[in-house]
Amino acid sequence: MKFRPNLFAALLLTLCALLSGCEGGKPVSLAVVAGIHSNAGVISLNSTSLYQAVYDACASYGAVTLIRCDGAPEAYFQTPIDPPDVKGLSKNRLHTRAQSYTEQILAQLDDAAAVTGELDTLQALRLAGQALSAAGGQREVLVLDTGLSTRGLDFTNGLLEAEPEAVVSALREANALPDLEGASVTWSYLGQVADPQEPLTPAQEKNLEAIWRQVLLASGAAEVTFTSDFAGGTANTGLPAVSLVETDTWTLSLDVPQLDQTRVAFVGDTARFLDEEAAGQAILEVASYLEEHPSLEVYVVGTTASGDEAVCRDLSRQRAQAVCRVLTEYGVAESRLTPLGLGFSDPWHVEDRDTSGALAEDLARQNRKVLILDQNSPEAGLLLSSVIRTTRSNMR
Repeated sequence: MKFRPNLFAALLLTLCALLSGCEGGKPVSLAVVAGIHSNAGVISLNSTSLYQAVYDACASYGAVTLIRCDGAPEAYFQTPIDPPDVKGLSKNRLHTRAQSYTEQILAQLDDAAAVTGELDTLQALRLAGQALSAAGGQREVLVLDTGLSTRGLDFTNGLLEAEPEAVVSALREANALPDLEGASVTWSYLGQVADPQEPLTPAQEKNLEAIWRQVLLASGAAEVTFTSDFAGGTANTGLPAVSLVETDTWTLSLDVPQLDQTRVAFVGDTARFLDEEAAGQAILEVASYLEEHPSLEVYVVGTTASGDEAVCRDLSRQRAQAVCRVLTEYGVAESRLTPLGLGFSDPWHVEDRDTSGALAEDLARQNRKVLILDQNSPEAGLLLSSVIRTTRSNMR
């Protein structure tokens, strides 16, 4: 006998229905964001989590919306689940009815494959929010996608290295957050890319999850869960192209003279120079270079060793501002200087904690620095989009 992938799930749900009597409970309105596109592995459309989510909507007489997640997302299938016309049906009959609806809806996922190039997961989430906006009862979003979008929230421009809070601030400022008020969001297959997309590093996967978690919570989601479903090893083929996201580790190579960090040192946990005279001499060298290049505008970027995120970000900004003050005292126009505080979230951060979690001072010292970046340099480009727009906005 040929094995049917969702037969086991169906049997489990039968037992659940018979024991719990979950049919006809609080209506569940479900939006499924299905990312079947290039640069991603084949995902299971028969997984227990997917089957359960659709079944719950059917059993509770809710509604289901299926959203194609590609470069131009579309809510291509929507249906309410009406209660049966006949009252007093047994739990077995109700379960059979809900299971039949579930199978019919899952069959519609055959049409979820991408039809437009690139990937706009943020827009797909907006459509999910719109589909649920008028729904009563329980609102749920199930996302089946890598999350490595190339439109809207565009990870091809360095966002893998961005601070999650900065991304949220930029989206909020642009009024670009989806409306997911009160929804429960479950996300499967995040970061699970396939050829030709290079795999993400563990740190990049962690930050990708942190970015989307913050975006979803800022969008009003009541709870956010990332599951451990795994995509198949085979890549989706024959679908429109999706741009590749750069995952190589960046190295710092600058033409602008950099501050001598041994001389531009700070009193611990403050923005006061340890030796004001030595710091002034080091900063004067940068000021002289800027005087020789009067059209050059720079970012003055403070970074710190790892610690409390908010405290470190604020401290790094204060240290960048301290360097800016000295540069202006040497005659550099303030309009040419943009101070940024990245805390310990800069792309060049050196892992400074040992296996026990303790701070390794020799490594931490390398992260306590102030960099000078030409605003037109590739390094500055890595910090563009949400990070720089948000920081500059906050300083106005």
